[in-house]
Amino acid sequence: MGKAFALGALVLVGAMTGAPATRGACDGPAPSFTNGVQTAETLVIGEVIAAGPPAFAPNSFSFSLRVDHVLRGDAPGVMEFKDLVLQPCAGLVTVRMGDVIALALGASEFGGEVNPVAFIRGSPSRADIERRSITEVFTMAGIPPPAMAEDPFEVPWGFVALAGVLVVATALMFLPRRPEREA
Repeated sequence: MGKAFALGALVLVGAMTGAPATRGACDGPAPSFTNGVQTAETLVIGEVIAAGPPAFAPNSFSFSLRVDHVLRGDAPGVMEFKDLVLQPCAGLVTVRMGDVIALALGASEFGGEVNPVAFIRGSPSRADIERRSITEVFTMAGIPPPAMAEDPFEVPWGFVALAGVLVVATALMFLPRRPEREA
């Protein structure tokens, strides 16, 4: 009984004086991706190709990222993450299968190392996570965007409008015409 009481007391003291992530007072904002781009050791853009098991379905803290663009540093073709910390008081990066994200790994903010994320496609699980386009991320990093007309995940509205006009014009050409009335 005495050993169990001593162990319980140690656990209680550890929880009260432990790392900031274990205390209720530590609930900070997500680090700024905009700021993180400037100081990140590794800056990548990619698509989440595997996620799970979900901690809070459908979001997951464990995921595989197919790296489509390496803007700074070195990165393999697929990066594996488990419990990637945004910053010590802001929680973890959470994603869904198919999300396209930009990661600024090893950036500096709040007096320490942070890992800001920006969503290019998909919805962040928090309101304080930024949304950016591929072109914006490249521009923020001071790198000319890749040779593509638009981000591949954005709808080409000009093309859609032109196609719609052509479909309507073609349909009007083939409508039956009413015979002219004689006066």
